[in-house]
Amino acid sequence: MGVGKVLALIGAGTAAMYFLDPETGDRRRRKFGRAAKEVGSRSLEVVTGSRYLITGEGQRGKDGYWSPRTRAIIGGIGAGLSLWGVLRHDKPGKVMTSVGGLMVSRSISNRGAKNLVTLAARQFAA
Repeated sequence: MGVGKVLALIGAGTAAMYFLDPETGDRRRRKFGRAAKEVGSRSLEVVTGSRYLITGEGQRGKDGYWSPRTRAIIGGIGAGLSLWGVLRHDKPGKVMTSVGGLMVSRSISNRGAKNLVTLAARQFAA
């Protein structure tokens, strides 16, 4: 049996003991459930924001802007994608850099990609 399998079994046994403890296991399971729901709602917000960034469709905030948390997450992902694209030195890397740059500019300006392109076109036309 490999080291990875042994570590996975040890981790599974430890988690089972932690959550199935007769004295505090119920409280731990409830706490874990609340944390999982919060992570799920945050993930849904990020996915919805990403879909809007790419397609222009989907839900946005009540006033049409992203929350600061969503902007920070999308900006961080965009920055990482841009850096990864720059380090690749090939065509897919250039695409990743462009998409990452768009994500960063969207998160900083809190305007949709279509609005950013329109603003840039107006600047060049003037």
